[in-house]
Amino acid sequence: MMKSSMINYGKRILLGQLGSNGDCLYTTILARQIKQDYPNCHLTWAVSSICRGTVEENPFVDEIWEIPLAGWADMAAAWYEFENQAKFRVERGDFDEIFLTQIYPNNFQNYDGTVRPSIFRAYPKPITVPIQNILRLRNNEVEKVKSFAEKHNLQQSSHVILFECASKSGQSFVTPQYALYVAQGLISRWPDCQVILSSNFPIPKGNPGIIDGSTLSLRENAELTKYCHLFIGCSSGITQIALTDWAKPLPMIQLLSRSTSAYGSIAHDFEYWGLSSEQILEITDVPVEHLIECVYTAFTKGFSEARRDFHQPIVIDFNYYLGYVRSFILQRTEQYFKAVRSILYTVERYGWHPQLKLFVQTELIPKICPGKKLPVTDEDYSKLLQEWIDTFNKDYAWADEGVPQHRIVEALINDFGLRDINLIIFPDWSQSEELIGEDLASVIQATMAHPDKSEMTLLIDTSNISDEDANLVLSSVVMHLLMEEDLDVSEGPEISLMGHLSQIQWETLMTCLDGRIILDNQNKDAIFHVKAENIALFELDSLKI
Repeated sequence: MMKSSMINYGKRILLGQLGSNGDCLYTTILARQIKQDYPNCHLTWAVSSICRGTVEENPFVDEIWEIPLAGWADMAAAWYEFENQAKFRVERGDFDEIFLTQIYPNNFQNYDGTVRPSIFRAYPKPITVPIQNILRLRNNEVEKVKSFAEKHNLQQSSHVILFECASKSGQSFVTPQYALYVAQGLISRWPDCQVILSSNFPIPKGNPGIIDGSTLSLRENAELTKYCHLFIGCSSGITQIALTDWAKPLPMIQLLSRSTSAYGSIAHDFEYWGLSSEQILEITDVPVEHLIECVYTAFTKGFSEARRDFHQPIVIDFNYYLGYVRSFILQRTEQYFKAVRSILYTVERYGWHPQLKLFVQTELIPKICPGKKLPVTDEDYSKLLQEWIDTFNKDYAWADEGVPQHRIVEALINDFGLRDINLIIFPDWSQSEELIGEDLASVIQATMAHPDKSEMTLLIDTSNISDEDANLVLSSVVMHLLMEEDLDVSEGPEISLMGHLSQIQWETLMTCLDGRIILDNQNKDAIFHVKAENIALFELDSLKI
């Protein structure tokens, strides 16, 4: 133990978690764990500009590396750019260790349908510190909340409710309008009650008992809990703020969507970590009147009785999780490793649920082990998937010296469906969707009309666009060609999107390429970066035979 501590002493460590607010608050536990596992280390946290507030003043973070982020829609691009910068800084010697914990967009292999355990899987050591989000406020923030409380006479009321009224990730049905209806109903039934509607936008005024909480920052809600008696949340950022070590522990009612199952369940998460969930009451898709009755019961008869009468235990269902797997992991063939790894983690936690087994039978095994007889026992299913992962890991040991090139080629063939004729294009995704669509349509039309199309693969570089956005554009183009031009794609060519590849992947792929098709609008930076200017050039007309 002493020897291990000495080895880890004084290291420079990078923790990468750009967002969201709630996920960053979960990750503060990892920051604490890292400080314990690496004595006297210097911990740098890379966080988005939008979520920086969740990390500021954290006693376990020595330095903040702020990553600019204009909006949530830009997260994938920001993450991939950060990944590249982080790898460069590691190679330069800025960091000794690096832990990239964020699930979206490039760590879905760790995902099991819930958030906190999926984030923690990116850290290879056991979690031994307390499972509680960490937050520290500044004196001026505390004073601001005090002034807010005095302005609204919160200390004179015995029934103050803090209501988080906007969810970001689909885990709740709550909207600001719904929250306003609930607040109005509560005050109509209980005039002495005060309801603070907390969100990042103003709430229409009209009733003195309904208080607009948007004037306070996300962080300041932690101090605000000290003036409240009940929390109503939608499992978003303010919920996680209310669960920090700075906040006053409040009995909480969580309003969740039944369709997302355990994804946003705080009680389910607490039970997983061995924490008491007795102060958490969860209801799914509840009408306004039902919630009002629940809150009224909590105040008049006690929270325990309200929980007994209204709590709805989460029903474990994997439709939402499998939708994520399909949408975010299986968009490209190369992501099957992440899908298999994710399934195994989920099975490890929940067992072989029939929905998981059916998905593996119908959507995974036919792709990763075509022709393979289906396993008989649950143990056989796990063994088959683990063996496939072990083989995949050997094929993808890119950084290991001495890996035979033919193994790398085989992996690329499986990834991108390489054939006898392999062509590549580098669209400029910064152009308008119309111009990009015209370029893609011209190339796809030409290749689909080629007599050797069944032996052809068209690779499309997507290094400066998210997979999701590239897929949307490509799908639109292909659908237009099918409908308007009456073209048949069943005979080829194979079309594969290519994201970020390592240097050795690119170097090996170059040996498999027959040419680069010139576009009207090309990503010249990408062409230069991967030295694609050395690939033989094809004009579109040369493909028209």
